[in-house]
Amino acid sequence: MAPRLADWPASGCCGPFFPRANSKIRKGRSDGAAPLEDTPIEIYLDNSLLTELKLQPRTTIGDVIGGLRDRMSRSGRLVIGIRADGRDVPQNELDEVLRAGAETYRRLDLSSVDARSTVIETLRQAAAACVECDQARPIIADLLNEGRTQDAMEHLGECLAAWSSTADAMTKSANLFAIDLTEICVDRGPLPNWLESVVGQLRLLRDALENGDLVLTADILRYEMDETLSGWDQAVRAVMNRIEQLTPVAVSAA
Repeated sequence: MAPRLADWPASGCCGPFFPRANSKIRKGRSDGAAPLEDTPIEIYLDNSLLTELKLQPRTTIGDVIGGLRDRMSRSGRLVIGIRADGRDVPQNELDEVLRAGAETYRRLDLSSVDARSTVIETLRQAAAACVECDQARPIIADLLNEGRTQDAMEHLGECLAAWSSTADAMTKSANLFAIDLTEICVDRGPLPNWLESVVGQLRLLRDALENGDLVLTADILRYEMDETLSGWDQAVRAVMNRIEQLTPVAVSAA
């Protein structure tokens, strides 16, 4: 199944770090408070000790990472891993760690990767997963018609997750590289229009499932989604191609 940019930060330790508009992470304090010169924490980025950081009182781990965003964006890199005192931070603890004060830990290790190659590989895997799901649609419909509902729902759940996360991956990738998706066209027109049609199809599928109409669910999968969902590979590759063409490679810190 495709990596989920929707869950970033989420892969491995905490996943490629995509700042969000409502993120708790800030670029640093401007209240004029004195640096925490006595704070014992050591912060490493890709195994290099960051000696130039000036931590202010009440600085959080999120503030620290936020303060690194401009540097990371200029170099075209993303933070993908956080270790606190030698322990990988799992996804379910990430928000808590980001809110914690810098004085909570003695050592913080951050790891980063090249943004362009990482995003392109994620999109490539996402496209492959969507192609597999498209091939699985008639099989799922057959399972429903045969009364093998549990097997059908298991496979359908995987496909729904792949379709949803891939759509989110394209949107977040575009935001990361400041790409206007309306300028990217596929067979059905501008990419956002195609994405809207995908969402419409998925809503029809959701409604049929919620109403318990398995016959309609099978019909939608078999007959009504061909034209729309067959465009996944083209759409994802169009975004990948636009990212590959970007020079110089820098990511948005917004």
